[in-house]
Amino acid sequence: VWTNDIYKSTLHRVIHRGENYRVSVPFFYEPNFDAKIEPLKPCLQIDPVKHHEPVVYGEHLLKKVSTNFEIIEL
Repeated sequence: VWTNDIYKSTLHRVIHRGENYRVSVPFFYEPNFDAKIEPLKPCLQIDPVKHHEPVVYGEHLLKKVSTNFEIIEL
């Protein structure tokens, strides 16, 4: 959203085919829960058409993770 689709996310997959031990330490960046996420002005100068509507990060996050779990009544 920030880059207005100028930069695309890379699909990340780690496949370890070696015989030695491997450690992977990913780093994930997350904005503040109440941050408004929208295309950045420099990116809109390159492509003035907004490809994404602004979103509040916390609302996006809750929507995304709410489908990860199923509530089971005991």
